[in-house]
This record gives sequence, C-alpha cells and structure tokens, in this order.
Amino acid sequence: MSGQHEAQSARAGGADKSHRKDKSEASNDSFTDSSLGGPSCPRVYEEMIQQLEADVRKHIRIEHQLKLHIESVEDRVEELERDAAKAEDSTKKDESSLKDNEKEKAQLEEALNKKFEHKLKTTNEKLQKELEKSHEAELAARESKI
Repeated sequence: MSGQHEAQSARAGGADKSHRKDKSEASNDSFTDSSLGGPSCPRVYEEMIQQLEADVRKHIRIEHQLKLHIESVEDRVEELERDAAKAEDSTKKDESSLKDNEKEKAQLEEALNKKFEHKLKTTNEKLQKELEKSHEAELAARESKI
C-alpha cells in the first residue's frame, strides 16, 4: 500500500511541476488549455457568461410572452364583464317589460270581464223583459179565453 502511495505522490509531484509550468504559460495567453486538458478559466467564464446571457434572453422572451398572454386574458375578462353587464341590463329590462305586460294583461282581462258582465247583464235584462212580455201575453190570452 505504501508503494502505491509513493507512486501517486511522484505522479502528483510531476503533475504539480507541469501545472506550475502551464500556469506561467497561461498568464501569457489567457485562452490556452490548462494542464488538465480543459479550457483555461477565462474561457470557461466566457462560456458560462454566454450561457447565462442566453438564459436571460430566454427568460426575457418568456416574460414578454407571458405579459402578452396576461394582457390577452385581461382583455377577454373585460369583454366578458361587459357582456355580463349587458346581459344583466337586458334581463332587467326584460323583467320590467314582462311586469308591464302582465299589468296590461290584467287590465285588459278586467276590462274584458267588465264588458262581458255588462253585455251579459243587458242581454239578461232583455231576455227577462221579453219573457215577462211573453208571460203577460200568455196570461192575457188565457184570461181572454176564460
């Protein structure tokens, strides 16, 4: 186990030397590859910044779409509220008209009933008078026979 540890230390020491060498080279050229084979820190940061900027643009685009959608929904809500108010006004007018029509119907029925009762009464009186005349004529005819 100690042999393996020594080998790792030796490798690490060698890597450490090459890393120091790369650091000095990296300070000269900030966009060179690091000793581990990856991009140098400024390049990584640049890529991270580019990705973050893309994310920000995406969020701005989504925010704009959401604002448009919200505006559209608010317009639709206002339209539906106006329609509901119109329908309510129309219903109130219809109810008022219905009450007026019911009153007028009741008045017409009452007037018709009065007219019918008057006509019935006058007809009944005429018939009563004719019956009395007929009855008197019959009595007079019977009295004349006697």
